Amino acid sequence: VTDANMCHMTKMISVSEYGSPTIKIKTVEPSKCNEATGNVLLSVTGGTKPYTYIWSDSIEVADELNRLHLYAGSYNLQVVDSKNCNSIMSIQVPLIPLRQPKLALVSYDDTLKHNIVVWQKENTDDIDQYYIYREIDSLGNYDKIDSLSYSEISVYVDETAQHKKQAYRYEISAMNSCMESPVSKEFKTINLQRKVQDDGARDFSKLALEMYNEK
Repeated sequence: VTDANMCHMTKMISVSEYGSPTIKIKTVEPSKCNEATGNVLLSVTGGTKPYTYIWSDSIEVADELNRLHLYAGSYNLQVVDSKNCNSIMSIQVPLIPLRQPKLALVSYDDTLKHNIVVWQKENTDDIDQYYIYREIDSLGNYDKIDSLSYSEISVYVDETAQHKKQAYRYEISAMNSCMESPVSKEFKTINLQRKVQDDGARDFSKLALEMYNEK
């Protein structure tokens, strides 16, 4: 079931004949993105042996109940016993989710004259790129402002932020061709302004000092 926001939920439902074999799931191991690494281990009891196993991906053999090296997706199994009584089960092989990335630092670089976002890059081949999000209002709404390839250094320079006017909150997420991870914990920059007094002496006053973990 998928709603208008593309959120979805899958429920496995067995539809079987009375007195037919009973299918039970022992183990379902998830699969990596675009790789056949998922496994399904099942058991069948009841009915009258021998059984025939018919899978939705067109594999029909008398002794292949368990399935190895599967891509993520839905697989339907039909078990038919010697009296032609049958049971049906839908098995969902899920994707291994991407872990939530962690921001290490959000700050202003005095050399670059821009905000910078720094994060901890996982040692993995599951991530293709990172999405960088920046807040757009005080209601907690964010826009994706850019993306950065996993192969690049994990530092993003935000050249569009008006850092002299306000501080910004940032979040990032990890992405591959199958999914996007949960966004990271938000971090916020510090906004400072320099004031020059009439006598020419420089008074550095702090106009805003807002950290994410401020209580």
